[in-house]
Amino acid sequence: MVRKALALNQPVAINVSIGNTYGAHDGTSLLERFIDNVSEIGRNVIVIGTGNEGAAAGHVSGQLSRQNDSEAKRSDHYQSIEFSIGNFETGLNLQLWKNYVDEFNVTLRAPSGSEAFINLGQPGTVELNLDRCRVLVYVGEPSPYSINQEIYFDFIPEENSAYLTGGIWAVILQPGDIRDGRFTMYLPSEVILNGTTRFYQPSVERTLTIPSTAGKAISVGAYDTLYESYADFSGRGYVEPVTNIVKPDVVAPGVNIETLTSPIGFEDAEIVLRSGTSFATPFVTGAAALLMEWGLIQGRDPFLYGEKVKAFLQNGARDIRGEGSRSDAANRNYPNDRVGWGALCVADSLSK
Repeated sequence: MVRKALALNQPVAINVSIGNTYGAHDGTSLLERFIDNVSEIGRNVIVIGTGNEGAAAGHVSGQLSRQNDSEAKRSDHYQSIEFSIGNFETGLNLQLWKNYVDEFNVTLRAPSGSEAFINLGQPGTVELNLDRCRVLVYVGEPSPYSINQEIYFDFIPEENSAYLTGGIWAVILQPGDIRDGRFTMYLPSEVILNGTTRFYQPSVERTLTIPSTAGKAISVGAYDTLYESYADFSGRGYVEPVTNIVKPDVVAPGVNIETLTSPIGFEDAEIVLRSGTSFATPFVTGAAALLMEWGLIQGRDPFLYGEKVKAFLQNGARDIRGEGSRSDAANRNYPNDRVGWGALCVADSLSK
C-alpha cells in the first residue's frame, strides 16, 4: 500500500484491525520495527487496534527482588504464577519474557504436583513430560535488536490423547542474581482458547496486542458511547513519561457498532452489531484520511501526515465521563493506559 501511494504520489491511511499476543510488547519485534520503519516512507498514517485482551486474563507481569545468601531459600521469595488449562484444550503455548541479565530459577508444576526444573543457563530446546503432556521448552537468547530473553513453553497432548491435561498448572520463579527483575508472561489470544484457560491473578496493564505496540503507529482502543466508559475488553497499554510514549493514543466507539455481514454476496448483506477494537480502529483511520485530505490534498498543511496527525488527534481528544476530566490537574487523568489521551474528535483536532 505504501509503495502504491508512492507511485501515485498520494498520501495513504492504513487500517490494521488485527493483532496477536506473541512478543515482549516493547516495540522490539520484527513486525513492530518494520511498522516504525515503513511509517517514515512517503506520507502515510498507520492505525492499529489494541486488541480485545484487556479482560481476557491472558497476561501476568511482576518483578523479582534480589535476595542475599541467607534469604535465598526462603519460600516467601518465590513467585508462583498459576494458570488453568481448561478441558478439551488441544494445545497451548506460554511465553515468559525477562531481562537477559537477570538470573532466576524456573520450575514448571503440573496439576498432580509433579515438577520439572528448567535450566535457563543452557539456550535451546528441552522436552519435559508431566501429567500425560509433552512440554517443549525453548530457552532463548537476546537478539541484535532486544535485550530480552524468551522462555517459550509449548504444551502438546501425549501421543494417545487429543487433549491436554486440564487443571491448575504453575510456573514457579525463584530469584538469583537480580539486577532488573521485571518479567511478563502471555498466553495466546482468548479467541483461540477454551474460556477457562487463563491466569488466576492476571495483570490488566500491557494487554495490547502486537503490532499496536509499535511506537509510530496510532494505537486505538475502544470505549462505550452509551455509558461513556472504557470498554473493559479493550487492550490496555502504558504511559512512559521519560520516552513520551503513550498507548493507546486515543479511543473510538467500539461497543455495539452497526456494520454489515454478507455471507453470500453484497445483495444479501444484513446490519449486525459488533464490538471490539477492530471496529473502533476504522473510525480513527477515516479521521486520519480526512485530516490528510484537508492538509495535503487541499493544500492547507503539506506536512500533515505521520506523527503530526497523531499529535493533532491526541490534542483534540475529548474527555470520557468514566475517566474524569483533563481539567482536573490534581488527578492527571489523561493520558492513561485505558483510553490514552481520550475519545476521538476530528473537529477539536483542528480547533487551532
